[in-house]
Amino acid sequence: MSSKKAKTKTTKKRPQRATSNVFAMFDQSQI
Repeated sequence: MSSKKAKTKTTKKRPQRATSNVFAMFDQSQI
């Protein structure tokens, strides 16, 4: 999940909201 690590850098400025978006996208892909 290197994508998550790369996103963490950009998420540093924003709250955990950005992470929620990423997880939501993955959730839809899994279903």
